[in-house]
Amino acid sequence: MVDEQAQAKTHDPTPKRKREAKKKGVVLRSKELNTTILLLAGASAFLLFGNNLLNAISNAMRQSFSFKRQWLEDPGIMAATLGHSFLKVFLSATPIFLLLLAAAIGGAVIMGGWNFSLKSMTPKLEKLSPLRGVKRMFSVKSIVELFKALLKFLLVLAAALIFFKIMFVKILGLEAEPVNRAIFDGVQILAYALMILAMPMILISIIDVPFQIWDHNKKLKMSFQEIKEEIKQTEGSPELKQKIRQTQLSASQWRMMNEVSKANVVITDLERYSVALYYDKEKSATPKVAAKGAGFVALKIQEVASEHNVEIVSSPALARSIYYSSKVNQEIAAGLYMAVAQVLAYVHQLKRYHLGLANKPDAVTEIDIPKELQYE
Repeated sequence: MVDEQAQAKTHDPTPKRKREAKKKGVVLRSKELNTTILLLAGASAFLLFGNNLLNAISNAMRQSFSFKRQWLEDPGIMAATLGHSFLKVFLSATPIFLLLLAAAIGGAVIMGGWNFSLKSMTPKLEKLSPLRGVKRMFSVKSIVELFKALLKFLLVLAAALIFFKIMFVKILGLEAEPVNRAIFDGVQILAYALMILAMPMILISIIDVPFQIWDHNKKLKMSFQEIKEEIKQTEGSPELKQKIRQTQLSASQWRMMNEVSKANVVITDLERYSVALYYDKEKSATPKVAAKGAGFVALKIQEVASEHNVEIVSSPALARSIYYSSKVNQEIAAGLYMAVAQVLAYVHQLKRYHLGLANKPDAVTEIDIPKELQYE
């Protein structure tokens, strides 16, 4: 059961998985969206630049079918004239070609981005498998593609019938128009036809794009085991990382315990928290936290302090405040200056008592801690 859960592809693909898929040519694409953009671009191109192209073609035809006496004397003039006419036609057609080229490229890369992969061109023998072919025939994607094909046929047929019904009289009227006028009107009708045919394609694209996104993500879904293997490859084994973290933690704790021996006092909350403070008025105006810890580490701090004759003072509220508000090797919070000063004064008097220079001081019981630095 655990193995099945580990192998189930239920996790979203990682960035690495997406990059590898892209290298193999597995990129998010929608043919319907690409077709729709091309149809709209073609209609726009004919409406915007069709008249210029037709004028250029008309002038080229007129010059091609005319004949001048000078051309007999110098045939080079005829060739130059024809070349100039074709150049004008080419320049007039260039904006249409560029717009269609931009639409073809833009429609292809708008979803999955630009990608060139030789691996996608490599023949795959598994595609020749009859069993895989049957599976593809009855897959969800094949059913959706069949539905799209039927929907496309019906919608495009309906759009074409509506277009011919609206434009039927105008199409028949082209025969009664002068040739030049008929050509211009014919191109305009063609542009409108492309635009009308693009309408059902927009509807199909609205259905196809979300499906392609879903299908693409489904292909790249990963199992827990695959994610685990990827982490091992990119970042190393989790067990090794944990061992390194434990080693680093042990090293940092060893250094911290070494600092306890230099502390002036250890303030404790019994077995819960311990903080070791170091104060040297010649080096710093305020005490610093030499070490701190909770649970087992707190007990270890007290043990090291006892071994090095560092005074241990029980003050639960102050120990918690320093533990939560201050970091190791940094000064204590400003709001705790007075409270810590009381403890350091008590420790100083205690040392004098041990040397026989003063009476035994009273234990510190009442310590004023600001409300914002109080922790339970």
